[in-house]
Amino acid sequence: MKTITNPNFKNSKAITIWILISLSVMLLLFCLTRTKVYGGYNLFLNGKSEVIGAKVYIDNKYYGQLINKDESGLGGGSFWARIKNGHHFLQIIKTGYLSFSKPFNMNEEEYIGIELKPLKN
Repeated sequence: MKTITNPNFKNSKAITIWILISLSVMLLLFCLTRTKVYGGYNLFLNGKSEVIGAKVYIDNKYYGQLINKDESGLGGGSFWARIKNGHHFLQIIKTGYLSFSKPFNMNEEEYIGIELKPLKN
């Protein structure tokens, strides 16, 4: 069997270049997602803007306040901490709002959304 070649056909390296670029981007994204932005923290709380300034208690111990992390006023409130594995009780308290309470079991990481409801006048 004879192979017919086209003299006008040029070998393109576009596929090889595309594959190399794709692999480079995937490697870069992998490296970026492996860095610990919140290194060592395992409890993450977040909520809408009304939670900013609310006090965080875990097992009746004061841990801090929910803050506006990005200072834009658009992102709501955030809080992060490092706590031991096991059963815990979370309480969020802010003047003018009903308190938020939730028992949870810490295994590795816990993400909890906080919603505060205003007190009725």
